[in-house]
Amino acid sequence: MSNPILINQFGVNSDLINNVFNEDNIPRSSSFILILSDGFLPDGALGCCLPRELMEFNSYINVFAHYLEEEWDFVIFLSRSICEYSNTHPAYFTFILAHEIGHAHIYVKDNKNHIHCSIIQSFIGQASSNKIKYFELPHEQLCDMFGISIAKRLFSKQQFEEEVQALKNGQAPQTIERLQRILSLPNFEDFNHLRESMIDILSPYKVELISIINECKKVTTKKTLLDLVDDVEKIFE
Repeated sequence: MSNPILINQFGVNSDLINNVFNEDNIPRSSSFILILSDGFLPDGALGCCLPRELMEFNSYINVFAHYLEEEWDFVIFLSRSICEYSNTHPAYFTFILAHEIGHAHIYVKDNKNHIHCSIIQSFIGQASSNKIKYFELPHEQLCDMFGISIAKRLFSKQQFEEEVQALKNGQAPQTIERLQRILSLPNFEDFNHLRESMIDILSPYKVELISIINECKKVTTKKTLLDLVDDVEKIFE
């Protein structure tokens, strides 16, 4: 795979980017546009990876409409606050970038899984009364594990873990919890068995999720990923 179309507004070292995209386990059949922003997404999100095929269902479509003139399969956007890590915590920055590429892996392997995981992520907090956080969902953990594997290979296990430990200083409790969970994840193997893992963790909240999602389908007038799901119960099969 060739290196991505690079929109490097922040000025991240291009060698750092090329090293990530030259790794053997980056999706070879897909093309990327990578936006290293000097700003932020409208809702304050720090980053995202979006398939071109699903852009019409995404609230960020106006943000990326300009780039639809280019040829690419996925857009990855990293905000200014993430790009700043490229100078101070390069292994952690690499982890974040590779994490987003992990979402492309999931889509390429089974786009239905990607769609279902994205929908569940939007509703799991409400359905579980915030017992399940988004970063505890299997697709997010797999992308974390994939990102960690790339960061450790390009830098080292020691450097990555030292950078994550350093980032805990002065952070909010939920951020500290997320960083600690990153350090406790097992080694990445592959993206297999994602669906089984998702169904398993959602089992206690299935009835509530189906109710909430069906209600949302009734009242939502704009295009969303819910338009691609005729029978919500099939998400859990």
